[in-house]
Amino acid sequence: MKRSIRRWLGLAIVPAALALFGAVAPAQATTFECPGPGVSNPIPNTPFQGSIEVNQASGDCTIDYDVEATGTIDINVQNGVLNAKKITSTTSAILLTAERNNVTTLDLTAGTFLRVLSGLTNGATTGDIDIQGPLVINATEVQSGPPTTHGNVLLRAYGNVKTKDISTGGNKPGGGTKTGGVQIDAHLLSGQNVLFTIGADTANGVNGTISTETVTGGGTTGTGTILGGVRITNGVAGSTGGITLVKMNKIKVQASESRSGWIQLNARDGVLTLPANKLNADGMTKVENPGQPNEMTTHYMAGAIFLAAKTIETEDGTVISASQDPMASGSVHQVVIAAEEIKFKGADGLKIKADGNGVSQAPFLPATVYVLPKGGINPTSTGDQNNVTNLLWTLPFNGQFFQFPGKVFFNGDASAPLLISNDGNHTQTAMTGYPFDFKGGKVTITALGNLNHQIVMGYFGAYDGTKGLSFDNTGLVKIKASGKNNGDAGGRIQIQTDVISLKAIAVDPDPDMPPNDPRDILIKADGPSTGDGNGGEVIVIGTQVNLDPVSKARITADGAPNGTGNAIVNPLSSPGPHAVRLQVTGNSNLTFGAGAGRFKITATGGLTGGNAGSIKVSTAGSIHVRNTFSAIDASAVEDSANGGQIELLSPSVTFQEGNNNNPTQVALNAAGGANGDGGVISLSFAPNFDVNAVLDASPTEGTPAIVAAQAQLAPGKKGARVILNNVPCQEMQTTDSDGLWPRTYYNCVHPDGPESAEDKAPAQTITSKLSVTLRQTAGIKAINIYVFSDIDKHNQAFARSVSNVAAETWQARGNKGLIYESVFENIPGRALTLAEIQETAIHEAGHGFDHLFKQSNGSASQRYSTWIQSDLIDLDFLSNGSARPACTDVSGRAAPFKNMPQVCNGTTLRPEWFSNGVPMSNSTILENDAIAGAFFKAKLNDEQQTGFSEAYAQAFAYEAFAPLTTFNDLFRNPDQVFTNSYFPCIRTWAVSIKNNAVNPPANAVCGDQP
Repeated sequence: MKRSIRRWLGLAIVPAALALFGAVAPAQATTFECPGPGVSNPIPNTPFQGSIEVNQASGDCTIDYDVEATGTIDINVQNGVLNAKKITSTTSAILLTAERNNVTTLDLTAGTFLRVLSGLTNGATTGDIDIQGPLVINATEVQSGPPTTHGNVLLRAYGNVKTKDISTGGNKPGGGTKTGGVQIDAHLLSGQNVLFTIGADTANGVNGTISTETVTGGGTTGTGTILGGVRITNGVAGSTGGITLVKMNKIKVQASESRSGWIQLNARDGVLTLPANKLNADGMTKVENPGQPNEMTTHYMAGAIFLAAKTIETEDGTVISASQDPMASGSVHQVVIAAEEIKFKGADGLKIKADGNGVSQAPFLPATVYVLPKGGINPTSTGDQNNVTNLLWTLPFNGQFFQFPGKVFFNGDASAPLLISNDGNHTQTAMTGYPFDFKGGKVTITALGNLNHQIVMGYFGAYDGTKGLSFDNTGLVKIKASGKNNGDAGGRIQIQTDVISLKAIAVDPDPDMPPNDPRDILIKADGPSTGDGNGGEVIVIGTQVNLDPVSKARITADGAPNGTGNAIVNPLSSPGPHAVRLQVTGNSNLTFGAGAGRFKITATGGLTGGNAGSIKVSTAGSIHVRNTFSAIDASAVEDSANGGQIELLSPSVTFQEGNNNNPTQVALNAAGGANGDGGVISLSFAPNFDVNAVLDASPTEGTPAIVAAQAQLAPGKKGARVILNNVPCQEMQTTDSDGLWPRTYYNCVHPDGPESAEDKAPAQTITSKLSVTLRQTAGIKAINIYVFSDIDKHNQAFARSVSNVAAETWQARGNKGLIYESVFENIPGRALTLAEIQETAIHEAGHGFDHLFKQSNGSASQRYSTWIQSDLIDLDFLSNGSARPACTDVSGRAAPFKNMPQVCNGTTLRPEWFSNGVPMSNSTILENDAIAGAFFKAKLNDEQQTGFSEAYAQAFAYEAFAPLTTFNDLFRNPDQVFTNSYFPCIRTWAVSIKNNAVNPPANAVCGDQP
């Protein structure tokens, strides 16, 4: 499947945090032998000054007394068992090896580091480690040198590794000035699947606590290295033994006055089981002189956590945390999870946290939460080569982060909540999987901060069109990268994958959900909820985006909702960034509105100031906008702010019209403030345009469905820009506007200016020729004026199919909404003169008032029909019933076609107007297209009703405009007939409308009929 791969905006995936541990080199050793019969140089049974080295080629090595030395103790048994009691190196290291067999000891205490290897040499068929006493290193803290000079523990075995307490901080409660790494690798060669347990007495595990706690040993470097921690791996690739942590406090890696350490638990293809409470790599806080005037608080940096398994099972209230206080120095602290399934349960559910600031320096080194499939991380360690003196752990990704295939499933009980938080500056939550599924209760994913805080979720590998990212939750799904405090800017959220499926049912109130419009799914990158701050950026891209019919979703990137802040805005034609981009490359249908199964998108300016943002929505399917207030909202809230921009791109954009009980509201809103610029709305490929629910650029009155500017533009400010089916129209101020209708018009000829006299003529002429009283009755925006270069642009913009006219006026379906007047500057073959455009505008205004005063069917009503029939009788007959001559005055009244050479040669009717030697009736002549048929035919072009609406509209134009001008070619014949005093009834009707009579007179005496 071909697809467009979008770059992750600002994404800088970095390698997981590093751990580097070191130790001093051992001193020159003295060689001894294991005790036994015939041994002349046994290991001393009293404290030895110096280092001890033993290398036994065959047989067991049994030491039934305690061994102590000031230097290194290095015992290597090549083919037998190593069985010892307590071993102590007061200032240096302990190295114990049984190459092909077991190691059993009591307490082990080392001044620096400790390594025990069992059964790792070729040919081994067994090899367990059983340490029946505590392990203590860095016991005397005698090492000097940089903070990286610490001791480490490395335990690696063919089979089981069994120990008691392990401490890298000597025997000091809470640790001392040193720390170190503890690496345990069990069942490296056995092929057995045996559970490793931490905190219980089992054959494979730690019956006690593993502690790398320290005071100052963690150092103060926030990048590159972590100086202490625990790394446990059970089995090899494919092993299913698993790891169980009985109690969270059985692993301790915190530092009270320095950086905390790292926790790595790798259960391979088994289950990693975690209990309730916190798996803790948080940075700590020190308070000196509490309660005193000189009280001082210091916050320290966090460490990191890496968990890998096929399945991770947690209990109610499990917390996985590598967080630090916002006041602590920035550091690359993180939680990394690589698993196929993460199970959680209970009322408190699961929390995963890496809060606190990352590092701002280039390159971008964020504090992170990474979640990816099992196998997506390939952890390495120099300890795998049995190197304990310089222990380096790394977590390289297995290929590109967003291209590693595999399932990730956060599988919770129906009401169990999931929280993933990565709040702070320079933070990044990145999740990938194919598929990546969520199930359970409420889901909250946050990256709140000020600078470079982002959430990215996606997959860039090969797509099969069936899976991607899905939520199926009982509870609110909230993905939030908003500003946190006053002055903070919103962050960035990007979701990009194959199929995106969204289903959730919010069950509890949430402070991010407005009570008047609660939603089930919220994707939010706003300014802070209190104070000032700019909005952020949200990008959602999928081959399919499916919102379940029971769920309602909201995507927001607003300026501060209670303060000042701009939303992100860029021209719709640019690559961005944009405040919100929702893009579907496949044929998903998107619906916007208030009800279930519908999205709402907002990129508004701040409440007390700030410009609105740009919103782009596209799909190969359809877009349907329901009758809902601000279903898509890029409006300015404060008076001086500018409106935003909205683009809907689809083969079919349709709108739900209102009804009497639910009138159409402002569904697409890009309004500018009263003193700001209007916004931009672009709708492409919108057939069957329901203009009642689509077009209006004046937000001050009523409830139209698109709002993009003030009706009366502030000085120097722009009106709305409306782009309909790729035809741009710019709202412009009416020349000499007096503040009444029409305050503005839409220029679709020169949308970027400058305006021509022809562009300005329709609105300007209506202002100058129609009375204040009539225009006040019209309201500010009841009739919307558009000026096009020609009919083709009009038809393209409004998806209409009119032909052979110089203008069109129509009302939205249902007779409930706005009225639209389109005037064209060109007709086939020529351009209209300025005067023709002016009269056309007044003519169309007549239609507009016919609609506005609910007389749109008046020309088909009995009253109007009676009037027009009286006019036609008057045109055709004299009062005595004889035919009225077409070209000869009678009794001082002008002939109907006087001064019309197309009909009359002087006072003689031209021969073409005879039929079988008999003159045609005057009405028949008038209805001929060559004379004035366009104005006097009974059929209405648009509404397909019988009537003479064009006769009325031209009568209105004549009464309001034509008597004050010379005849225009376009209207010459009908205006001449009116000048010759005919059609007095409908002219009475027109005059009554012109004089603001909403209801024309009930009857009229017209012409010279009895």
